Amino acid sequence: MDPISSNRIASPLIKIFWITVGWTLIALFRFVSGYNTIRDAKFRCDLSGLDVMLFLKSTIVTGVTAGIMGGSFVVLAWEKWLRTKSYGWALNSIFWSYTLVYFTVSLVSSLFFNSGLLGLSILDAELWK
Repeated sequence: MDPISSNRIASPLIKIFWITVGWTLIALFRFVSGYNTIRDAKFRCDLSGLDVMLFLKSTIVTGVTAGIMGGSFVVLAWEKWLRTKSYGWALNSIFWSYTLVYFTVSLVSSLFFNSGLLGLSILDAELWK
Protein backbone atom coordinates (compact mmCIF):
# COMPACT_ATOMS: atom_id res chain seq x y z
CA MET A 1 0.00 0.00 0.00
CA ASP A 2 1.21 3.49 -0.82
CA PRO A 3 2.37 5.21 2.41
CA ILE A 4 0.87 8.55 1.36
CA SER A 5 -2.65 7.16 0.87
CA SER A 6 -2.23 5.09 4.04
CA ASN A 7 -1.53 8.28 6.03
CA ARG A 8 -4.55 10.00 4.45
CA ILE A 9 -6.78 7.27 5.80
CA ALA A 10 -5.03 6.70 9.13
CA SER A 11 -4.79 10.34 10.19
CA PRO A 12 -8.57 11.02 10.21
CA LEU A 13 -9.24 7.67 11.88
CA ILE A 14 -6.78 8.48 14.66
CA LYS A 15 -8.45 11.87 15.18
CA ILE A 16 -11.89 10.24 15.30
CA PHE A 17 -10.56 7.66 17.77
CA TRP A 18 -9.24 10.33 20.16
CA ILE A 19 -12.44 12.36 19.92
CA THR A 20 -14.38 9.19 20.75
CA VAL A 21 -12.11 8.50 23.72
CA GLY A 22 -12.68 12.08 24.91
CA TRP A 23 -16.47 11.85 24.65
CA THR A 24 -16.46 8.49 26.43
CA LEU A 25 -14.28 9.78 29.26
CA ILE A 26 -16.53 12.82 29.70
CA ALA A 27 -19.61 10.56 29.78
CA LEU A 28 -17.96 8.25 32.34
CA PHE A 29 -16.97 11.22 34.50
CA ARG A 30 -20.55 12.47 34.47
CA PHE A 31 -21.78 8.98 35.39
CA VAL A 32 -19.35 8.62 38.29
CA SER A 33 -20.03 12.11 39.65
CA GLY A 34 -23.80 11.65 39.40
CA TYR A 35 -23.67 8.20 40.97
CA ASN A 36 -21.52 9.44 43.84
CA THR A 37 -23.91 12.34 44.38
CA ILE A 38 -26.98 10.14 44.77
CA ARG A 39 -25.07 7.67 46.97
CA ASP A 40 -23.96 10.46 49.27
CA ALA A 41 -25.19 10.08 52.85
CA LYS A 42 -26.85 13.51 52.76
CA PHE A 43 -29.36 12.47 50.10
CA ARG A 44 -30.04 8.93 51.38
CA CYS A 45 -31.40 7.75 48.03
CA ASP A 46 -32.67 4.20 47.75
CA LEU A 47 -30.77 2.55 44.90
CA SER A 48 -32.15 -0.96 45.37
CA GLY A 49 -34.37 -0.77 42.27
CA LEU A 50 -31.66 0.60 39.98
CA ASP A 51 -29.33 -1.51 37.88
CA VAL A 52 -26.08 0.45 38.08
CA MET A 53 -24.32 -1.70 35.49
CA LEU A 54 -27.11 -0.97 33.01
CA PHE A 55 -26.63 2.76 33.61
CA LEU A 56 -22.88 2.33 33.11
CA LYS A 57 -23.36 0.42 29.84
CA SER A 58 -25.80 3.07 28.64
CA THR A 59 -23.24 5.75 29.47
CA ILE A 60 -20.54 3.95 27.50
CA VAL A 61 -22.88 3.53 24.51
CA THR A 62 -23.65 7.25 24.72
CA GLY A 63 -19.98 8.25 24.82
CA VAL A 64 -18.92 5.99 21.98
CA THR A 65 -21.86 6.96 19.76
CA ALA A 66 -21.34 10.66 20.40
CA GLY A 67 -17.61 10.34 19.81
CA ILE A 68 -17.97 8.52 16.52
CA MET A 69 -20.70 10.85 15.25
CA GLY A 70 -19.12 14.08 16.46
CA GLY A 71 -15.60 13.03 15.51
CA SER A 72 -16.65 11.96 12.04
CA PHE A 73 -18.52 15.21 11.47
CA VAL A 74 -15.60 17.34 12.62
CA VAL A 75 -12.82 15.42 10.89
CA LEU A 76 -14.49 14.42 7.63
CA ALA A 77 -16.99 17.19 6.98
CA TRP A 78 -16.16 20.38 8.85
CA GLU A 79 -12.42 20.58 9.33
CA LYS A 80 -11.50 22.32 6.06
CA TRP A 81 -14.86 24.06 5.70
CA LEU A 82 -14.73 25.67 9.15
CA ARG A 83 -11.28 27.13 8.49
CA THR A 84 -12.81 29.41 5.86
CA LYS A 85 -15.41 30.84 8.29
CA SER A 86 -15.08 33.42 11.05
CA TYR A 87 -14.41 32.21 14.58
CA GLY A 88 -17.85 33.14 15.91
CA TRP A 89 -19.69 31.57 13.00
CA ALA A 90 -17.65 28.36 13.26
CA LEU A 91 -18.18 28.19 17.02
CA ASN A 92 -21.93 28.72 16.63
CA SER A 93 -22.27 26.05 13.95
CA ILE A 94 -20.24 23.54 16.00
CA PHE A 95 -22.44 24.28 19.03
CA TRP A 96 -25.68 23.64 17.15
CA SER A 97 -24.29 20.60 15.38
CA TYR A 98 -23.12 19.04 18.64
CA THR A 99 -26.53 19.84 20.14
CA LEU A 100 -28.08 17.79 17.34
CA VAL A 101 -25.57 15.01 18.04
CA TYR A 102 -26.49 15.17 21.74
CA PHE A 103 -30.20 14.74 21.06
CA THR A 104 -29.55 11.87 18.64
CA VAL A 105 -27.25 10.14 21.10
CA SER A 106 -29.72 10.67 23.95
CA LEU A 107 -32.36 8.86 21.91
CA VAL A 108 -30.02 5.91 21.28
CA SER A 109 -28.98 5.84 24.93
CA SER A 110 -32.54 5.89 26.25
CA LEU A 111 -33.55 3.11 23.87
CA PHE A 112 -30.57 1.03 25.02
CA PHE A 113 -31.37 1.67 28.68
CA ASN A 114 -35.09 0.97 28.34
CA SER A 115 -34.45 -2.19 26.33
CA GLY A 116 -32.25 -3.47 29.14
CA LEU A 117 -34.85 -2.68 31.80
CA LEU A 118 -37.67 -4.33 29.87
CA GLY A 119 -35.61 -7.25 28.58
CA LEU A 120 -36.41 -6.41 24.95
CA SER A 121 -34.33 -6.02 21.82
CA ILE A 122 -33.36 -2.42 21.01
CA LEU A 123 -35.32 -2.75 17.74
CA ASP A 124 -38.52 -4.01 19.42
CA ALA A 125 -41.60 -1.90 18.66
CA GLU A 126 -42.60 -1.84 22.35
CA LEU A 127 -39.71 0.55 23.09
CA TRP A 128 -40.98 3.15 20.66
CA LYS A 129 -44.36 3.56 22.37
